[in-house]
Amino acid sequence: MGARTQQLDDERRRRRRATITWLGVAAVVALAAVGAALVFGDDDEGGGGSGSPTAAMSISMVEMAFEPDPIQVTVDDAVLRIVNDGAVDHSMLIPELGKGTPDLKPGQELTLDLTQLDPGEYYVYCDIPGHREAGMETTLVLSEG
Repeated sequence: MGARTQQLDDERRRRRRATITWLGVAAVVALAAVGAALVFGDDDEGGGGSGSPTAAMSISMVEMAFEPDPIQVTVDDAVLRIVNDGAVDHSMLIPELGKGTPDLKPGQELTLDLTQLDPGEYYVYCDIPGHREAGMETTLVLSEG
């Protein structure tokens, strides 16, 4: 009877270790998702005028262009839905604002909330090697609401 009890105890320990391992993996994945959202996602810090969500303006990335070009939006409506409508990976960077997207595969999209930023004109480009040089650049014009 002692050997069987030992087997059961060993099995319980193995299951407990496996559960703890999977919980650790899940925690790391969750932290990575939160980190990505903080770096690339929503910049809303809880302040928001009327409480109604702003409809996102779609920005299409296609081969060596952003559409529309230039990107013009009021600060109050500056929620941008960045969509890769092209056939290759693209990104959108706004270096002066420290904002942008990671490399997006065809069909992927990401939303950038720029409503808390100052009005102005900002240089925008794709940082995939060769894309900016091929003309994938534009201007983002944030105007007063």
